[in-house]
Amino acid sequence: AKGRLRHAQKIGRYDFALQEGTYLLSVTDSAGDGICCEHGSGSYTIELDSELLFTSTGQYAESESTQFVIGPRATPWPPPVPPSPPSPRPPPFTPPTQGFDIFVSPDLYYTENSWTVERRESSGEWDVLYEAAVRESPTLWSVRLEYGTYRWTLLDSANDGICCDFGAGFYGLFLDQSLIAQGGLWIGPSISHVFNVDDAPFPPPAPPSPPSPPPSPPSSP
Repeated sequence: AKGRLRHAQKIGRYDFALQEGTYLLSVTDSAGDGICCEHGSGSYTIELDSELLFTSTGQYAESESTQFVIGPRATPWPPPVPPSPPSPRPPPFTPPTQGFDIFVSPDLYYTENSWTVERRESSGEWDVLYEAAVRESPTLWSVRLEYGTYRWTLLDSANDGICCDFGAGFYGLFLDQSLIAQGGLWIGPSISHVFNVDDAPFPPPAPPSPPSPPPSPPSSP
């Protein structure tokens, strides 16, 4: 169907009830100079159910056409379900370790002594992990060691050990509270002990609870 309206020489609003379909709105000008801007700032808009579809600048020649479609009313989609929050990250892996205890009772010249704990790397080189100077009184140091091969070294700048000319000094090394080395008498700048820390297993799972005993049969009347 076609319809025709004439300009009313004033600001006007035209409302129509349109069915579903494709429509073409044409605005014509017999003077061929549009409705803007030599003789005023004319313009027009197209709205569908109060929704703006098109705004014209009014600058055209003989005519200007705009096509639009009226479709069926669609039921709006429900809002999307918000994503579930991310699962908490598991705690960082902590490798199992074993306790390593160092006991040193020095001689009179304790300032000549110090010790180191080194770990052997895959390249074969030794990397110092711990070191300390020997103290005047008997001292116990405790550290935790991961799986690997280690070397404990006791240094003596006088090259005469810690026993027995200037006192009955001695040392003891313990891995998981088990004695693995001891001494105190040697000649030279140092004495070393190499030992391995096995891959300590994780604690075994708790055994399942025993099944409940079956119910007693009912007694005869």
